[in-house]
Amino acid sequence: MNLKESVKQYDEIRKQIEQKKEIIAIHKIDYESKIGNASAEIKELEEKLNITFKDIETELKEEFKKDKTIKKFYGGFGIQEIKTVEYSEESALAWCKLKDMFITYDKKSFEKAIDGLTLDFVKKDRDTKVTVPKEIKLED
Repeated sequence: MNLKESVKQYDEIRKQIEQKKEIIAIHKIDYESKIGNASAEIKELEEKLNITFKDIETELKEEFKKDKTIKKFYGGFGIQEIKTVEYSEESALAWCKLKDMFITYDKKSFEKAIDGLTLDFVKKDRDTKVTVPKEIKLED
């Protein structure tokens, strides 16, 4: 194929692409006008869902504070308690050497060993999260 034919073919293909893009733009405008109401309704429902979830979350956390053994609730909602431990590794290694517990610092072993202890350089925290079931089971 010579240069003249290649340039003509390039121009043709480019024009075809632009025509397809215009068709897509027209369809997109039509599609968006058809789904506009549904999209607005979805946003409104999602806001209601979030408000309802906050109410459920508050109630479940209060129930969990009363009795920490109950972790499953109506509909399949649950409570998950996550422990976090913050400390400097240098302080942990120094403490391990002082107590002749470990030759080297091992994060998992250290955190297991200090589980019931209170140390000045360790900050422990518990975060309570509400879990939502994939399928809500409504039993009366």
